[in-house]
Amino acid sequence: MKVVSGATPLPATITIYRANTQSIADRAEAQGIKFFKLAAGTYDVSVGFSGSIESTKPSKIIKGVEVTSSSKAEQLVQFDLGSVNLTAIDQNGKDAVANFYVRKAGAEDVVGKLISKQSPQMIHLTPGAYDIDAETAEEGVPMLTAQLKGVEIKTGETVEQTLKFLTGKLVLKAQNVAKQPVPISYKITKPDSSDAITTGSGTLEGATIDLPPGKYDVDVTWTDVQGAPKAKLANIAINGGETLEQLATIVTGSLKLGGKDSQGKFAHTEYSIRKAGETEELGQAISDETPIEFLIAPGSYDIVATNTTSKVIPAPSVAWNNIIVKEAQTQDLSAVFKLGTIKLIGKNAKQQTIPTTFTVYRGGMDEPLVSDSSERDFVTFNLTPGMYDIKAEDSLARTDPKPSVWFHDTEIKEGQATTSEAIFTSGKLKLICRGKNNVMLTCEFNVFTYGSDIALFSGSTTEEWKEFDIPPGKYYMEAGWHDPKEEQFLKKWINLSVSENQIVEEVVRF
Repeated sequence: MKVVSGATPLPATITIYRANTQSIADRAEAQGIKFFKLAAGTYDVSVGFSGSIESTKPSKIIKGVEVTSSSKAEQLVQFDLGSVNLTAIDQNGKDAVANFYVRKAGAEDVVGKLISKQSPQMIHLTPGAYDIDAETAEEGVPMLTAQLKGVEIKTGETVEQTLKFLTGKLVLKAQNVAKQPVPISYKITKPDSSDAITTGSGTLEGATIDLPPGKYDVDVTWTDVQGAPKAKLANIAINGGETLEQLATIVTGSLKLGGKDSQGKFAHTEYSIRKAGETEELGQAISDETPIEFLIAPGSYDIVATNTTSKVIPAPSVAWNNIIVKEAQTQDLSAVFKLGTIKLIGKNAKQQTIPTTFTVYRGGMDEPLVSDSSERDFVTFNLTPGMYDIKAEDSLARTDPKPSVWFHDTEIKEGQATTSEAIFTSGKLKLICRGKNNVMLTCEFNVFTYGSDIALFSGSTTEEWKEFDIPPGKYYMEAGWHDPKEEQFLKKWINLSVSENQIVEEVVRF
């Protein structure tokens, strides 16, 4: 028996039945031709094209074949097939290992396939029109695909077809609603999947991305806008060897933020912006003499506005929660800080301004709220309404503690400004130590305020007057000198009285 398509021998499965029965007389695999020895009689022969890739393999049945004992019977089985010689080429122009899938033209069901075959491949098919898909099958290499549509297969004819595995190019750009280009990042996935095939970023000119042929979803993010506004390009098709340009328009909302004092004047304000309900800071903004307006992704936000000009810790703040920002709309927010103002300056008894440090305490509290210094100008504090104690210290005084002036029970009222002057009326204490015949001695001394056992200041005298700034009041001094001749330490206690702006010169004599 010979099994052919045209003149081409075909591999076949041959089954010989006794005529009109299911009784098998012989069965064999043939490579185009097969000889059988049979007893004389009548037979039915079933021939199937075993080398076909089609899921329903072509077959034929020949009935009533007569075999006699004295003769040789020859039977030719001709399959009416056509063929296609498929060549798959990689991006370097070389034959590729590929998977081939054959479908009836326009249909989804695969009628035949070859898996992991080296190109080229000759395929015999029943005449008709076919769509042929191919995909690369090399391990460790990103899969590429190619497709042939409407390949006509005719009886007895062979057609040559080439499938080229080429990536496609996606030129991705983005713009805002004003049609201005914007910088982006992107994430590319298969439709209905969250797994990234590739990610990257692009400049104002966009990004060019190589992709295997197929359909993709592209998430595009505007990178330099708070909240990361996005746009999505869904189900875009990439074809091998082709370039597809896509323009994403990213729609944002905006926030307009300003801070005002109780008098309605704009105040320097800092803003912290978070996604609603989240703790991680998304971004910051600052407004000064005018509100600040900026783009932000649509969504819900928590915003804290802080007036940092008050210098108080913690600084006065206003919080907004669950602020909704909608597409193409502006959310306008204004923080009103209910504060009062006090301006402070330090002067001496001659009304000359002097460097002064001011420390503010909340009324009745020991912990300072804020401290600031000035060389010759006013120091300004913006404070929440309430009662305060304020301490002014002469910054240049050499005594410790330094001369000070207190403003107790100072009331700060909302929207009102007050001014206070700290007048320092400290006296001066000048000390020197002498012995017999006015000989200069080096004495040790401690000066105490009456009622205190902690020295206000202490030290040793020199050959020159030792000078100290000292607030008006009553004091006593403990002085001591070591007599080298008598080898003893002599002590004296001296009462002191200092009035405003008075210079007291005290000569300690031993």
